[in-house]
Amino acid sequence: MKTTRDNFTDLLSPSPVEFSFDTIGWRVLGVIVLLLILSIIAWILYRYQKNRYRSEALKLISHIHTKGHTRLIQTDKILRRTAFTAYKDPQIKSMNYNMWKDFLLQHAPPYSEDTDFLSNIGEIVYQKDEKTDDILISKFVKYARFWIRKHEF
Repeated sequence: MKTTRDNFTDLLSPSPVEFSFDTIGWRVLGVIVLLLILSIIAWILYRYQKNRYRSEALKLISHIHTKGHTRLIQTDKILRRTAFTAYKDPQIKSMNYNMWKDFLLQHAPPYSEDTDFLSNIGEIVYQKDEKTDDILISKFVKYARFWIRKHEF
């Protein structure tokens, strides 16, 4: 007696499919990867352009070669210019020293060191006294660098 198994002959397997990059799937994948790379490059360039003013301000502060009260005034001007560039608020230019101190503290992360020197900085900047404490000036310059690097939008 013949079974159905005997009726079947060996099955013919198809020939293997050759690997090729000519298929549409590879082109679609290539376009997706290319768009992803271009979007990452565009994002990096956008971030660089957006934060370029920070590096320029830090460079200006590092190029201040004067000492004493003049250094304090120039650092304050650069800090105000940086704040105005970042926030585009015309009130920044005309803030008195208490408002300026509050603005600086509100728009930056907590400073690791003591910020009590900021309460006197405004008075010292606007007075004509040339006898300014060098330690206070160096603290303010250090805080200005910190603020420029870390301020938030």
